[in-house]
Amino acid sequence: MVMFWVRDKSLKRELEPTIRELKFVLKRIRSSPLSIVGIVLILFFLVIAILAPVLAPPPEGWRDPYMIPRDGFSVTPRPPSPKHPFGTAEGQYDIYYGCIWGTRTAFRVGVIVIGCTVLIGIFIGSISGYYGGKIDEIFMRLTDVIYAFPGIVLVMVLVVILGPSLESVM
Repeated sequence: MVMFWVRDKSLKRELEPTIRELKFVLKRIRSSPLSIVGIVLILFFLVIAILAPVLAPPPEGWRDPYMIPRDGFSVTPRPPSPKHPFGTAEGQYDIYYGCIWGTRTAFRVGVIVIGCTVLIGIFIGSISGYYGGKIDEIFMRLTDVIYAFPGIVLVMVLVVILGPSLESVM
């Protein structure tokens, strides 16, 4: 049964298979404890990323909130304290602040990577599906070559080619 306020019966009939598939997927997700744990973890980190300015406000007059503030210049890390709940790293960088604001960077990188992957996949898949034959075969062999390299080696090669910065990786 479709629970929408749809007056047009033909639209209702067209939506029923989609709604049935959606219910099936949601049932599978609910029956898998690992799926639920994964969704809860993603939502937890998403809330941390959204609430970063509240959970770890940048110091007054701080221009770039992504720069981790220092509490001195000592080489020796400090243990956790009320001022620094996770302690400080070498150089007196606040670990808690870095973790909280780092979630924003991680989500930004993740969304950009997923977006680029989807766009490239749609583009290459469209070309491969439209032309087929030799073009499809070339794309498949190129994919095989990329899969043949271990991921870390491929990333190291890309960093050497593009440069060692976050912007070049994204």
